Amino acid sequence: MDGLRFIGLRKKTQEIIDLIGHGDLAEAKRRLTEAQMLLEDLLDHSTANDDVIEAGHYQALLAQLEKRV
Repeated sequence: MDGLRFIGLRKKTQEIIDLIGHGDLAEAKRRLTEAQMLLEDLLDHSTANDDVIEAGHYQALLAQLEKRV
């Protein structure tokens, strides 16, 4: 998988960060769920080690964001 498949996840993650910053925790939680589902889908279709490593970084980041909401 090329890095382009992670662009949607990167965008959703930034939106979550922005929503938390603005105090809209309900919407942040909704988008966090969407991002986690997208990440699971990306992991299901990943075969390259680099993709799995990048996905792991997003897993860690989303776990930290989940603690904030």
